[in-house]
Amino acid sequence: GTMCGSLANADPSSEWCLVAATLDAEFTALSSRGRRVIQAAEWFQGLMTTALQSDELLMQVRFPLLGEGTLFGFQEFSRRAGDFAPAMALVTFRVESGLIADPQLGCVGGEAHPPRAAAGGGRTSVHGGGVAGWRLASRLSERFGRLRRF
Repeated sequence: GTMCGSLANADPSSEWCLVAATLDAEFTALSSRGRRVIQAAEWFQGLMTTALQSDELLMQVRFPLLGEGTLFGFQEFSRRAGDFAPAMALVTFRVESGLIADPQLGCVGGEAHPPRAAAGGGRTSVHGGGVAGWRLASRLSERFGRLRRF
């Protein structure tokens, strides 16, 4: 499917949903009533459910630009090559004076929408009781073999 199609449907197997939630993307919906801007934290309502109203069309998704020198890692788990990944994790951060700065961590694994980790190592609430999936996704975030620069 398309990026906006996956996001408009909150497809839990879509990497785009994880990226949008982790980076706090901004969604623009259009209807006969006008435009409405929705932050990622409000966009994802549950499994295959978004804040998009029945008369609205997803017109645009904006991802924030990451700062120079930002590192990222992405890892997903699937039982067989080519299968949809039931768990995946994304991390971004910068290193300043030997310390991690501006960390962002998102994990998907068994919940209704991609949670974004809160500052300080916490995590957002997980809907759907996906504790085992959360643990798997958290373990994936520990396995980033190679971080990449933007």
